[in-house]
Amino acid sequence: MRIKSIAAKQVYSDLGPAAIEVSLETETGIKTSALATPFMSGNIRYAAIYDYSDNNFNKGLGSSVNYINTVIAPHICDVSITDIEDADSLIFEEDKENAGLAGISAFSQASAKAIAIETKTPLFNIFGTACSPRMPLPVYSAANGSTRYSAEKNEGNKPEYFFVSYGFENYSEGFYALWITAKKYATLLSAVLQVKVEIDSQIMIPKDRISTDIVIFDIMTRAIEDAGYVGRIGIGVDLSGNLFFDGESNSYVNILKKGSFSSDEFIDEIAELCSKYDIKTLINPFDINFTEGYEIIKKLGVSVIVSDWLFESLDEMTEYARYNSLGICMSLENSGTISAALNAARIAKEDNRQVVLATNGLQEETLADYAVALGCDYLCCSGISFIANRIAEIDEIIRRG
Repeated sequence: MRIKSIAAKQVYSDLGPAAIEVSLETETGIKTSALATPFMSGNIRYAAIYDYSDNNFNKGLGSSVNYINTVIAPHICDVSITDIEDADSLIFEEDKENAGLAGISAFSQASAKAIAIETKTPLFNIFGTACSPRMPLPVYSAANGSTRYSAEKNEGNKPEYFFVSYGFENYSEGFYALWITAKKYATLLSAVLQVKVEIDSQIMIPKDRISTDIVIFDIMTRAIEDAGYVGRIGIGVDLSGNLFFDGESNSYVNILKKGSFSSDEFIDEIAELCSKYDIKTLINPFDINFTEGYEIIKKLGVSVIVSDWLFESLDEMTEYARYNSLGICMSLENSGTISAALNAARIAKEDNRQVVLATNGLQEETLADYAVALGCDYLCCSGISFIANRIAEIDEIIRRG
């Protein structure tokens, strides 16, 4: 398959920051495009290269777009590729600094789509044997919002808690169980908050309605019990504790409840949660320098995960997680190429560590295909209907052989 042309442009996303869309055309007439949003990119180097090309937000991605169109495009056009590794090899290390990881990701995804069409292969199955395709577990976001204890600073809407379905034969059965559980949860939460709670992928907890997040854990547990799914639906936790860490006082502030914890007190609080509730996974509980905390929680049998946005590169996260026996949570935007994401997932899976894919602003249906191809344990925000429906469809295709 020979690439005829690629073109990048800046587009708007409903998340606020500008996004990059890359369109690709092959000599056989295949046309694909992919969108990547550099959102919540944290420490990842080159993830977002903002400039002043967008007057509405006083920042933009014009320089990244220009680099893709004037430097990468001439280099790539008329090149023949046979698989995603071929396509991704056309991007060099210096391109990350100029095009940004979001631009690289959009190109890689557009290439993957074109290869899938050209080879008449489902997108989730074009990545070879880097990871064995498997279905992610259905999850449903139950609560988020970091300003619920009167804190004025919004720390990425964290902590976030979600239901995790793990005791079902297929994705559709698990997701139906989550829907039933979510309805029970919405009724219980509405009574406590004294506001109507709708089943939604983003349930924000208002300020000053609860005194401690123990209330949320109790309601989630009660909902699971009322729905009849004890031992089949558990709780996932994305604390992002590093966002609430105050280095000057060496304490965690306005997380789990209003006020502060010392590092030792915070470990005790999380250990108690993990002992009392059916917590299946725990994302970013501490700052990455607090390895003692990670070791204590791992001994409780909970899968502890770190995110790519805590590190300056995907390779750094992969090595840190491997050395400390932690799972990984990554987004395609912060990975750059699909090949890089596949490699990180493969390394984690070889050690039986969890792999989670975050949307990070990417809301395309094809995210479901990538989650399956990467062998992810679950996909954050897969409660979004069209992504969940695609996962269920892939599940049916795989089960039918």
